[in-house]
Amino acid sequence: MLHFVAAAAVGTAGGLLIDTIISGGSVVKTIRRGYEGYFRNGSDDAATLIGISTTNVFREVSYNLNIIPPNLNPGFESCKTLDECKQHSKSGIGFNTPIQITPISNTNGKNCRELTCLADGCEDAYTFPKDDIKTHSCPFGTNYKVTFCPSRDTTPQETTTAGPSLTGRP
Repeated sequence: MLHFVAAAAVGTAGGLLIDTIISGGSVVKTIRRGYEGYFRNGSDDAATLIGISTTNVFREVSYNLNIIPPNLNPGFESCKTLDECKQHSKSGIGFNTPIQITPISNTNGKNCRELTCLADGCEDAYTFPKDDIKTHSCPFGTNYKVTFCPSRDTTPQETTTAGPSLTGRP
């Protein structure tokens, strides 16, 4: 289960489904096995992304933050730094909104842990296409809190979620 919380008014886009979250509001999404996609603030491709995948064979949920500028110019699809990617993309922008994703349970401090991106160039996000150490995973059944525009105090606030999530049921 993804519990989206907004400190400012935002819209999320995951596939064809779009929700608007008012400032201080929240939306809960249940993601089933076989899902692969992104959530973002707004519909522009040039946006901070939260990638979620439940398609792997290890019964895990893979997740990441991504600030790679979209629409890279031909020949630069494998740029090696954020600056190079910015210089060779249509928009030069990949970051638009601070985002944080926090596993509520099953955290181990290593691969199943909170990711935060408060500014362009943040350490927890993909900044170029092969920045693969930025993908993290947690077991199915983990609940997550996704916060758009988190405060700079990244201490997770108490949240309550109920029911199973990401159970792997078709």
